[in-house]
Amino acid sequence: MERANASRRLVLTKEVSALEIESDPLHIRYVVVNLLENGLKYSEGQVRISVGGDGPEARVIVTDNGIGVPPDDLEALFSPFFRASNVAGRPGGGMGLAIVKKSANLLGARIAVDSADGEGTTFTISFPRSLPR
Repeated sequence: MERANASRRLVLTKEVSALEIESDPLHIRYVVVNLLENGLKYSEGQVRISVGGDGPEARVIVTDNGIGVPPDDLEALFSPFFRASNVAGRPGGGMGLAIVKKSANLLGARIAVDSADGEGTTFTISFPRSLPR
């Protein structure tokens, strides 16, 4: 992952000592790496990633303190080629989150977003412990 600015950092929190998921590692990697890269791109400080889970699901939560997503843009956030109205001047083609959503769907995972314009964004991905049959 490219470091855009030395003042940005990743902080990992583990809720469990070990977490097993029987799934497709390439799709899991794409989902997590894309969300981390977005957090670093749109944030000025730290990006937090929390890993945990209980029961039949594992959770990955990525939180940044960046520019956030305007409320009117949330509904279209995972649409192909969509870019939020407050990202002018930042690189991107609007495909990253669309592919994240598609990858999550292929894994049977759910993805939720909580954001406020100017206050940062939190993505919560709930993965099933094994691929759907």
